[in-house]
Amino acid sequence: MGKVRNTVRAAQSAAQVSAADLENERLTEQASLAEYFFEIRGQDMLQKIYDDTVAADQKAYDLTKSLYDDGIDDQISVVEAQTALQSAQAGATNVGIARAQYEHAIAVLVGKAASEFSIPVKPMTTAPPPIPWGVPSGIARAAARYRRRRARHGRRQRTNRHRLCGFLSQPYVERVRRL
Repeated sequence: MGKVRNTVRAAQSAAQVSAADLENERLTEQASLAEYFFEIRGQDMLQKIYDDTVAADQKAYDLTKSLYDDGIDDQISVVEAQTALQSAQAGATNVGIARAQYEHAIAVLVGKAASEFSIPVKPMTTAPPPIPWGVPSGIARAAARYRRRRARHGRRQRTNRHRLCGFLSQPYVERVRRL
């Protein structure tokens, strides 16, 4: 009868472990979704800045080129303006790639195909909400609770494995619980 009881308790422990794992994974994915959303809005704002920079650098390059053609400026100034323009264009391309990667990550998290999922470009016009007093200490407390929960989770898994193989007898388990 003890073996059946241990098997039942092991199955209950395994169910608790699975439920805890599922909840932990769900919370992790929700946090990732929020992080990627804010990253996309940041990339949108960065893209706007790069677009303005490319437009300004293009005007500067055109002006420098026309001054060179008229004999007023030298070749080095044209090369410098061209380098600045190409650098800004490359940065704008990189921001677009990063935004697409975040968008695809969100598509995966919400369960849609990346080709069918799109988030409209909308730069952040307001600052993120301020962090209220006590939140950092609350995060530290939550992290400590998480570490304790993971430690309990590990102990529960170990006990579950031991019960399944008959390593722990009932009196020994009761004695361990009382400590």
